[in-house]
Amino acid sequence: MEKKEYQIAATFGVAAPANLTIQGFASPSLFTPDLDPNYEFRTDILSDVLAWLKMGEGEGLFLTGPTGSGKSSIICQVAARLNLPVQRVTAHGRLEIPELVGQYAAVNGNTEFQCGPLAIAMKEGQIFLLDELDLLDPANTGGLNGIAEGTPLVIPEKGGEIIRRHPDFRFVVTGNTKGTGDITGNYQGTMKQNISFMDRFWIVHVDYPERNDEIGILKSCAPHVPDGMHEKFVDTA
Repeated sequence: MEKKEYQIAATFGVAAPANLTIQGFASPSLFTPDLDPNYEFRTDILSDVLAWLKMGEGEGLFLTGPTGSGKSSIICQVAARLNLPVQRVTAHGRLEIPELVGQYAAVNGNTEFQCGPLAIAMKEGQIFLLDELDLLDPANTGGLNGIAEGTPLVIPEKGGEIIRRHPDFRFVVTGNTKGTGDITGNYQGTMKQNISFMDRFWIVHVDYPERNDEIGILKSCAPHVPDGMHEKFVDTA
């Protein structure tokens, strides 16, 4: 796919020097997320994500924060504007690493190995987004240690095939806790993660927007609501 340089200020609608750019693709792929034209970027979080995209090769990104704060959406909307493909998976308590790497399946009467979303992302140079990381058993996340730090993926079921990470591959995880367990009692089922796994990530906290930011988001999504009502909605929430 053809690469393209994007001006950050114009692409994301934020205040930034005109000569500040970031690389993406000239056109979307089947795995590029849909663009939300009303999405409002928060400059501090966007800055962290773009810095990681530019300089984070060989390191993962962990976005942590309360439910509905925009952890996954910022990755998807950045990708949508840069035409970056994303392989997105939501974790659960029974998810195991082979489901991400791939498995044998029946294809036209034959049994063939089908690469999973992680293997595809590593091979093709895509973003692999694993939501709700802290629902995973830490014994399973240990199997992703090498991926998070940039080592190749070995597939024993496919004769020991080695997939070396594409230079454009990026590994992102999200979670409602910081990997240290839930101390609020609000996120049942989350588990404390292994510190050796967490140490392989850039960690960015994504909180709810400030009041004025929330009002701006509501106004862009519902412009026909009478004046003054957006503020009342936010204050009530």
